[in-house]
Amino acid sequence: MRRGSRLRELRLDPSYASRDSEPVALIYDTEGAALGRLHERLHRLEFSVAYARDPSAFEELREAVRDRLRAVLVPATLPKDELCRIVERAAHDAPERTPRWVVAGSRPGERVRARLRGLGVHLALWEPCDDTTLRFIVNEALCLHREVEARRAQRVCTPLIARVHSNGRWLDAPVYNLSVHGAFLEAQHLRPRGARLDLEIELPARRVRVAASVVRTNAPGNLKRRSLPVGMGVRFQAVDPAVERALAAYVEERAARSAV
Repeated sequence: MRRGSRLRELRLDPSYASRDSEPVALIYDTEGAALGRLHERLHRLEFSVAYARDPSAFEELREAVRDRLRAVLVPATLPKDELCRIVERAAHDAPERTPRWVVAGSRPGERVRARLRGLGVHLALWEPCDDTTLRFIVNEALCLHREVEARRAQRVCTPLIARVHSNGRWLDAPVYNLSVHGAFLEAQHLRPRGARLDLEIELPARRVRVAASVVRTNAPGNLKRRSLPVGMGVRFQAVDPAVERALAAYVEERAARSAV
């Protein structure tokens, strides 16, 4: 069988030809884990994603996308020996660009999670997992290690809605992600880079109000990242210490939900 035919059989995303610079997430499924549904959801969310159901298929796809492979999703039920083997193989083959590992499924007990952490698995898609969480965790996994290390603070996905005051009116915008220093707001009415905004965010403990400035946008027709929602990243300005403490407590609580 020719290589191209074999890769199509292994469910290599057919849109790769036009997206050859985008990072790739590779799903390694097993019988009973049903990660095929994740493949379908990630494809719908505009990720470049590949899917394999057995070790030989996984190795062929990993080799096919090795220059762009950033993330590997594995089931929480994957046997320890099998997970060790594929983690060690990936590290041996490309030590300078080892992928980030994401475990998916029902949250296991602490003993299993400790084993996963010991293997370098720190991101999780615990069930139930909505599309916002799925999008955020896989985008985090696709980031290069140096990008994550360069961040000023941890980010988390949220179900929050921000009230945004700009140009004399208030608009509601879902808060896709949040840190103590800023947020990414899902919005159709985008403001240009440098624009000043006032935000009100209803945290579980209290309502906070912060000034912010737009630092980047992901706009329709000019998407910098297909897998990100349409919206804008904002940086908070002169945050009151009490507000910063409230934001930090919320970020810590949300981060624990998706931690391994």
